Amino acid sequence: MRAGVRTDRDFLVRMGAAFAAIRETAGMSQSELAAATRLHVNTISNIERGRTDPSIFAVGLLCFGLGCPRIELADSGLVPRFDPSARLPPRVFRDLVWTPEAVRVHSFSFRTCRLSAGLTLKDLSHLAGVHPNTVWNFENARAALSATAAYRLYRAVGAGFIGGTEGVLN
Repeated sequence: MRAGVRTDRDFLVRMGAAFAAIRETAGMSQSELAAATRLHVNTISNIERGRTDPSIFAVGLLCFGLGCPRIELADSGLVPRFDPSARLPPRVFRDLVWTPEAVRVHSFSFRTCRLSAGLTLKDLSHLAGVHPNTVWNFENARAALSATAAYRLYRAVGAGFIGGTEGVLN
């Protein structure tokens, strides 16, 4: 077993349980959330049980679908914050999350945070334990990060949360 696998698994289980609790609080079934986000119901089930490491964009869809405008980057992992008034209609948030422009904005915001922190790509890669090619691909809007890679990288640049009224990364 590679180093960090147990920690990653714990991270995913905690994140999944948080999403499941919010979904239940919102009074939604997995099928209703799947219809709202256009994620497959099995994907939602796997995320909620910590069986998969979803992309940060799948996490974003869940957040928008559930009314979680902000994800805190706590010591325990990604913690979605529920605000029922923040739930967007499915068509609106699909347009926000899945467009190439949305990916570019998020990637550019992340790169700006890295540069503001005074980190080179190589330094950040080492500090976060994420391969430099993964960082480069994300910063250049070529690939989405997994939730675990996103958490490590965002924490390494000093971001306290993703989303909210203050911007993509803060």
